[in-house]
Amino acid sequence: RYDDQGNALQEDNTVQQRSEALTHILKKYGYIDVVTPVHVSHLCQKILHKTLAPSISPPIHEIRNYYGDEIAFYFAWMGHYTTWLFFPAIVGLLVYCFRIYRGDTIENDEITPLYGLLA
Repeated sequence: RYDDQGNALQEDNTVQQRSEALTHILKKYGYIDVVTPVHVSHLCQKILHKTLAPSISPPIHEIRNYYGDEIAFYFAWMGHYTTWLFFPAIVGLLVYCFRIYRGDTIENDEITPLYGLLA
């Protein structure tokens, strides 16, 4: 559980034990499958705005603190992957523009196969 500023609240051990016992009973009788926490909407919006902002990488530490290690690793990998694909994309765009400028087609252009081998 979180307070208004998004800080984690400390729960009483007896409340947590009762909650775990109730969850166990509800799972045993098939009333529930999975228990997941309710999202804090203002924290989700904050992470979303930082992720969609034009920057080098997404806010990995905030994603890790809110969603967990696996989701943060995915976003870190996609940020790294996107960064490394940026330069081949620019070279490919230059090759395409050069081909269009010369009036070549894909069949008779000598630069396009070379780019395909290098990229």
